[in-house]
Amino acid sequence: MLKIYFEHSEIDLSVLKDRAYNHRWAEQADGVLPLTAADPDFKVAPEITAALNDYITKGYFSYGPAFGYDAFRSAVADWYKNKHQVPVNMEQVIGFNSAAEALDKVAAVLFKQGGNALIPDPVDFLFQTSINRNGGSVQTFNFDLKTGRLDIDQLKASINKDTKAIYLCNPNNPSGHLFADEDLIEVLKLAEVHDLMVVSDEIWIDIFYEEKINSVAAINTLAQERTIIISGLSKNFGLAGLRVGYCICPTVSFREKLLEASGHEMTIGGLSTLSQVAATAALTSCDYWLHAFRSHLFEIRNVLVNAINDIPGFKLHSPKGTYLAFIRLDEGVDETGIAEDIKEKVKLALVPGSARWFGPAASGHLRLCFSTSSENIEEAIARLNDYANNYF
Repeated sequence: MLKIYFEHSEIDLSVLKDRAYNHRWAEQADGVLPLTAADPDFKVAPEITAALNDYITKGYFSYGPAFGYDAFRSAVADWYKNKHQVPVNMEQVIGFNSAAEALDKVAAVLFKQGGNALIPDPVDFLFQTSINRNGGSVQTFNFDLKTGRLDIDQLKASINKDTKAIYLCNPNNPSGHLFADEDLIEVLKLAEVHDLMVVSDEIWIDIFYEEKINSVAAINTLAQERTIIISGLSKNFGLAGLRVGYCICPTVSFREKLLEASGHEMTIGGLSTLSQVAATAALTSCDYWLHAFRSHLFEIRNVLVNAINDIPGFKLHSPKGTYLAFIRLDEGVDETGIAEDIKEKVKLALVPGSARWFGPAASGHLRLCFSTSSENIEEAIARLNDYANNYF
């Protein structure tokens, strides 16, 4: 019965062509299939729509509290306690206008006096952007794009007197890898020895397949004291346009500094009350929807991996998390050029794995978002086959 939410017939293309921006349907010419930004093609769970309608019909749109509604913060805390084994309390949570804003304000606290951050390569460009715009500098560390294992020796050698934090994105965007617990334990040991914070971007933590993902902060008590968790509801519940983000603060001191940096108490910033209503409904009533969504993605992922690996010039490891396929190209193929050529020749829009988006290690890859219908994925596979056989 739940499967109906993820049938091709449930995708309302007329609405997506009007509303889905960020390189998606609203920005593409007719006939182009956009598997670009990580945003589902499906409608949200009905409980979310109902909660919004109920709030709207009462006719009041007043200011909310600086930290966020208690109901929203409690829902986040309970989600982390129950789903990710982190003993979070409501007081640790601050709502933000997207996980991206939370990243930015966390960087404003960490790099107020300058300093350096260590970030994985590849990773979403917002890591470097948020750090640089707040006075910090960035040094990257590698992980194996075949196995997902972190280069702990390189990470250790990169730490110096200016290092303030180690950043993680687990599971990783764009590769879909889950970082091994053994590697995360080593990261936490380095953080303890060198008095560093660990900034954990967990926006994808609820999208997993064979292996459930626990937060870095779930490893031990030390992790809870040093880990700043940043997440939101764009990937798990499809609320990208509502820009629901939050930060789980490790200490009262950090929470107060983050609140000051946010400008929420001066009404400069703050999470929309409507967004909090939607998020609270999602976290308290829509777990069934997320479970069905993961099941749908699991089936699509398996079809996609097998098909891509049969197409000449394209290779794909099976992502353990996210709904992103990080396709490896033959040696020497320019990812930006081929992305443009694929779009022109067979009308399939993908994201090039350029340094602009993900860092130097992403070169030679294309990223495909598969949070759509089986029919759209089958069509994308057919178009890639057409390209490989006739133009590559």
